[in-house]
Amino acid sequence: MIIRKYVIALVCLASVTGIGLLIWIYWQPKLEATTSEARTRIDTAGTSKPTPEEAKNQGVNDTGGMVSITYANLYLKGPTRATPIDVKLIGPLPPRYALYTDRAYNLSTDAVVSGPHIVTFQLPSVTDAKTFDSLRILYGAEDFLNPGQKLWVDVTILAPNKDKPNFRTRTIKARVMEVGSFVVALSTQTAPEEVAVADISITLAHSPESVRLDMNLTYTLTITNNGPQTATRVGITDHTSPEVDIIFISATSSQGNCWDDGSNTICSIGTLEAGASATVSIIVKPRSNGVTIPPTGVVVSNIAFVGANEKDPNRHNNMAQRNTTVLPGLFFNHQVIGVR
Repeated sequence: MIIRKYVIALVCLASVTGIGLLIWIYWQPKLEATTSEARTRIDTAGTSKPTPEEAKNQGVNDTGGMVSITYANLYLKGPTRATPIDVKLIGPLPPRYALYTDRAYNLSTDAVVSGPHIVTFQLPSVTDAKTFDSLRILYGAEDFLNPGQKLWVDVTILAPNKDKPNFRTRTIKARVMEVGSFVVALSTQTAPEEVAVADISITLAHSPESVRLDMNLTYTLTITNNGPQTATRVGITDHTSPEVDIIFISATSSQGNCWDDGSNTICSIGTLEAGASATVSIIVKPRSNGVTIPPTGVVVSNIAFVGANEKDPNRHNNMAQRNTTVLPGLFFNHQVIGVR
């Protein structure tokens, strides 16, 4: 039996090119998982081996690729497939990474699973240990600041983990939460990267203090870079709890741009110099979700998150929350149903 459980979750998207924070709501099927036979061979019928001329140009006999995936939890069995992707369409890789071959892969499955998963790649053509040690598996995570774009994240399992790359078997493993797009890359980093530090904070205010149904409610967010260094790819997400329906009206930012994805307001602020601030104004309108609003009103919570590329020494000021009392309409209690 499937038991559906309402879950509110925080998702932290971390990558070599940026950090974003995203709040999301979903109905999650609660199934009983099995770990037996969770290791699945990948159907690569849609992929092809290089031609002899391609192999000669690449200096290999066989580029190899994905061979299997081990699911953390397997609820319902189904085929798993790897299909080729044109590398011209995957977008730029992060700095200090270069494509190893002209092949990328999209991994999909009909199975019902939950992560983390271990994806195994085998590259029998690599004969040089130094080259093999430089190989990395990148995963195309969704970039919530740029819908439709991908952030390529290094998901290679490295030593001292027991699943570290094995030159003897020419296997490299990657750990991911979901199936998706993968590419084999060469790490060209020759020296430890200097880690930039920026303490990004966010504060939240709202007006009016209490609001009646069908009246505008304004949230004002202030994002500040407390330094010591410049913050890049600064982004925020803002969400209001569902005690009443929240109709999105508008969102404006002193820099960058904002949009609403149907559940959250997202703003790409961009670059903030040390000591600089940006403000975001979000206007929404509360409406009844079919539940009678008592004369004393109901309390809704608004929560906002901020993140940036750089290492943040103080995560405690990356979130802000304010409560607002929503009162019934002036003349009657509206029963209009809508979904934000």
